[in-house]
Amino acid sequence: MSTHATTFVFDFDHSLVDNNTDTFVFDVLSPSLREKVNALSADVQWTELMNQSLNELQEQQGKTVENIRLCMTQIPFQPAMRRALDHLRILRREGKCKLYIASDSNTFYIDAILCHYGYGPTGDTFDGIFTNPAFVDKSTGRLCVKKFVEKHNCTVCNTVNMCKRDIYETYLSAASFPHRPRTVFLCDGSNDLCLVLALGAHDVALCRQGAEYGLQRKLIPILEKTPEKVQCTIVWWINYDEVEHWILTMM
Repeated sequence: MSTHATTFVFDFDHSLVDNNTDTFVFDVLSPSLREKVNALSADVQWTELMNQSLNELQEQQGKTVENIRLCMTQIPFQPAMRRALDHLRILRREGKCKLYIASDSNTFYIDAILCHYGYGPTGDTFDGIFTNPAFVDKSTGRLCVKKFVEKHNCTVCNTVNMCKRDIYETYLSAASFPHRPRTVFLCDGSNDLCLVLALGAHDVALCRQGAEYGLQRKLIPILEKTPEKVQCTIVWWINYDEVEHWILTMM
């Protein structure tokens, strides 16, 4: 593998897949619990809230780990995105790129979706997945989720449990690359901003466009007022056909 091979970093929710895994499970299995999540989200740390809500979903509402896994297989994974990923998987096998996921979802959701669509086990398609660990508690049989880290020192991130810039820089350091590879970052959320700002002039951020996406709300003012803070090339996208076209054209 060349040290100059392109590194792709994918956010997962609303980026690689076309929904939010954390909320999708409650939309499908318990709309009333989804309303409760919405009401508590301003006061409870998100990963802790997800663990608390999963516990209630299973203990009080009788849903099983298998119910949750099957729910994840219903999440939209757009054909154009899958075609682009199929193309990148071939290039990865040829040593032309590395593929990573950095997401505030969790290992159970991501593994369930990737395996359902033929992208698992992890090493078959991705070089690494950085996300919150999920596990089935042996004493209760219930799915639980923990924070990726308890805290970090980034002042840009709005999530205390994960800094994607830290993940990215740790990966580069561990890989001992003599030269930073070109990086392409597929992203949409406000917690993606710190990595976008960390990218260099040779890198690309594929940013999802739309007022509902937190990254646009945070990035636009920076581009308007202090554009020098953004060194990478910003490519806005609305639909997955645009993502597919960019990847197939540039790779």
